Amino acid sequence: MSTMNTSSFPLPSRLELRQNERSLKDCAQFLDSPESVSTRNEEPIIKLRGVYKDFQQGKETIHALASTDFTAYRGEFIALLGPSGSGKSTLLTIMGGLQQPTGGSVNVGGRDFTSLGSRQLAAARLNEIGFILQSSNLVPFLTVNEQLDLYDRVAKLRHQPGHTQADRDELFTSLGILDAKNQYGSELSGGQLQRAAIARALYAQPSMILADEPTASLDSKKAFAVADLLREQAKSCNTCIIMVTHDERLVDHVDSIYRMEDGHLQREK
Repeated sequence: MSTMNTSSFPLPSRLELRQNERSLKDCAQFLDSPESVSTRNEEPIIKLRGVYKDFQQGKETIHALASTDFTAYRGEFIALLGPSGSGKSTLLTIMGGLQQPTGGSVNVGGRDFTSLGSRQLAAARLNEIGFILQSSNLVPFLTVNEQLDLYDRVAKLRHQPGHTQADRDELFTSLGILDAKNQYGSELSGGQLQRAAIARALYAQPSMILADEPTASLDSKKAFAVADLLREQAKSCNTCIIMVTHDERLVDHVDSIYRMEDGHLQREK
């Protein structure tokens, strides 16, 4: 339960620009001119109430996640800390609609994920959530630019608005990977891979991004750079980012800290 199954993560394809949200151009320019965004809107982007998860292992019941309440808002950058097997990834997959809890309610973007059918859940997940994984999970036979172009091709098939090459270049520039846009994942450094994964997650402008150990393979300097990048993105694009990590070095880079131990979630900061 400490490692998320990356094969279960769909590539978001919803590219519709939502009313009253910042444009992609605004988001792409956050490194040059970050703006303060309130982290307390009227409605939380995610709200968990009494959520718990049990697994059956033979005749034994494994209590992976104890009854949990959790609330987060747009613009927040939250760290979820804890050792392997503590229930962090179980909680993250429930937040992302990748598995259902045994009990409790999961409300994301005003939708009750626990009451949706599989197709409705997939559509809600694509509309609201982006994923960043430790392995970056890029499509190996596509360049960095083609990863994002794929979204636009799918959007066109669904008769939804897409973006332009200029939009993509602006985002790549803000993330410092414009020169690498025509390279494949195998040709990128660890830091470039993570920035490419961040670009892909941001491109659909989700309300919430769930990041599973995004700095695990990076040295301190690159890990801090990625954490700062995520924090700036949360503020400038008014996106809630929840990061699962073992990395205690990052505690000074986030707004809030939660710690998971033996399936129990406690807020520390």
